[in-house]
Amino acid sequence: MCVEEIPVVDGVRVPSMFYADDLNLFAHNHRRLMCVLTTLGEWCTAFGMSVHTHKCEVVYFHPDRNHRLLASQVLKVGLRRIVDNQYLFQEIKWVNRARYLGLYYGPDSPFESCTDELFDAGQRAMYAVISKLRRKGLFIPRIALRCFDSQIRAILSYGVQVWGPHFLLQLLDRPRDIQGRYCYFDRAMEDRMVGIQRTFLRSLASVGRVPDNRLLFREFGQQPLHIHWATLIYRFWNKLVKAKNNIFHNVFREEIRMALLSDCTGSSWGSLVLRGLRCLGHWPDIPVDGELEVRVNVLASKEINIDALVLTLKERFDEDWVNPRLHVQPREFVSDGAKPGVKMCRYTHWMGLPQHTTSYIPMVVYTSLLRFRLGAWALEVNRPTGRPREQRWCRVCNHPNSVEDEYHVLMECVGYAEVRANFARLGVVQGATMLQIMSIEDQLGLARIIHGIRLTRLSMMGRT
Repeated sequence: MCVEEIPVVDGVRVPSMFYADDLNLFAHNHRRLMCVLTTLGEWCTAFGMSVHTHKCEVVYFHPDRNHRLLASQVLKVGLRRIVDNQYLFQEIKWVNRARYLGLYYGPDSPFESCTDELFDAGQRAMYAVISKLRRKGLFIPRIALRCFDSQIRAILSYGVQVWGPHFLLQLLDRPRDIQGRYCYFDRAMEDRMVGIQRTFLRSLASVGRVPDNRLLFREFGQQPLHIHWATLIYRFWNKLVKAKNNIFHNVFREEIRMALLSDCTGSSWGSLVLRGLRCLGHWPDIPVDGELEVRVNVLASKEINIDALVLTLKERFDEDWVNPRLHVQPREFVSDGAKPGVKMCRYTHWMGLPQHTTSYIPMVVYTSLLRFRLGAWALEVNRPTGRPREQRWCRVCNHPNSVEDEYHVLMECVGYAEVRANFARLGVVQGATMLQIMSIEDQLGLARIIHGIRLTRLSMMGRT
């Protein structure tokens, strides 16, 4: 803005304040850096601006750590200025990691290490959100899950367009297991960012480490963060494709060129993104024997079908839920250590799909329902393997042929017959299956009955 462009009000020029935020200066040596800083200082003085040196940082990118340490002790970097006719030297501090556009970087660590600070911030945000919602009495699924997406997932996904391909490839670019499973879900659980998501869901369900993680995510209709990350990454790709005749598009083309020269085996952003497409079976149709520039032109103009890509990723995450092992009835299921396990089988045949948005349920009652659905009650069948399942009889009815599982508690045990009589008030017809009962529309009434069974069990056995 020129001085003449400053607005005039009642014949007086309104002073304007200029801010140069996120300004980066690059130099190949100390002398050049001091020259650039001096120029910056003189320019700011001429236009009445100030440089806050206490907010400035110097990062020295040299492969030798000892050399960097010695340079930070010997070389002084700062701004020379004249204030009140006095010559002042305002020194700028040396740092190992600097922040740019919210992401941290430094010479001693790969770029994906910027997630260290995001992880810490996301973890603090998670505990703050849980605490606040509990104080307000709003820590229920339909509210808490929205808060997670807007306040926690947003932090854990900040800048994922840049660092996300590295973590996405850790999930995708690995061989299948001996059963032929992709194991995407298991690998996603190893990610510490997803660990925050898992902790949030466990707190929401008021369970510890008892349920299978697959049950936990399915109960709340959630997918690991990698689904959201993949969406943002390839949406960013499509934006770069559309930004033609732009400096960003030119850099995008160079990334593609570098990736093709290494057959997408390098560690550059373009290589990781293209290798992800190859792993998911969505590699663009390009001429294999064509010249390099021809292939670059095709890829740089090719938009990714994000809906189809995300659908493929979700199908591989949910591969265990369509496994033929789950076709067996729960009481005939053979636990041999393979996946999916018996808890997924019981959940599929007995619990049905969750209905968390149908009605408001008080959290105390809701907890009993959630723990029951997730197989987190201290039933005999849920105890660690130490004796055959057929010997895990119910301690409430003491029937020698009873196996105390969720079906027995809700449908068979005579100890809870009085509580189960309330099913008639909910419109449950005689002879209804457990799946039909767990799927009734009145989830509040169902939760109260299950909570009543839990209280009865607590009074009789001292545990639930």
